[in-house]
Amino acid sequence: VGGRLMTRSKIRTTGAEGLTLSSTQLTVANGLSLTDGNLIFASGHGVDFTATGEGTGANEAEKFDDYEEGTWTPSISGRTFGATYGLYRKIGKVVYVYFDCNTLAGGDITNPYLSSFPFTGTNSGNAQYAGYFNIQEPNSISKDSNYYYVYWRMDKNVTTALLLQGNGSNHTSNVTLGNGDHFRGNGFYFTDS
Repeated sequence: VGGRLMTRSKIRTTGAEGLTLSSTQLTVANGLSLTDGNLIFASGHGVDFTATGEGTGANEAEKFDDYEEGTWTPSISGRTFGATYGLYRKIGKVVYVYFDCNTLAGGDITNPYLSSFPFTGTNSGNAQYAGYFNIQEPNSISKDSNYYYVYWRMDKNVTTALLLQGNGSNHTSNVTLGNGDHFRGNGFYFTDS
């Protein structure tokens, strides 16, 4: 106005302050409603929760900066399936997955790795593994008789998970998927992405 650059302005509605604008920040006094469109953040930015109460653990981050969902195609090296289907949802650095693998072809396989997860497992922190995945409705998966259940385990810094067997106190490989087998499963893992 008159050759001056306005660096700060205020918008008032019916006597109450609504917005405060500056060259670096917009402050909304009483909530924000979008009637159309999306709220878009620059890469590396997100919703900041630093004003909320702290947990009892070590606080390393209070910014929600990533959300993604989609499909992925599970695979097993050297084998094919009649059909596969996978869903994933990434919230921050946690990836939730679902997979459905039908009719393994190419012969039996011992110690198989489920492959092609949508993100690489974490390589940071003190955890020994990136994640675990349950198996529901396994069709004739062969395991040792003194083991009660099977599951997939993802090591760090990979996009694969090894099929293991367990009995509550011991865990080992030596699990075989037979030709024609099918299984469904879900679980989650941590990523650095």
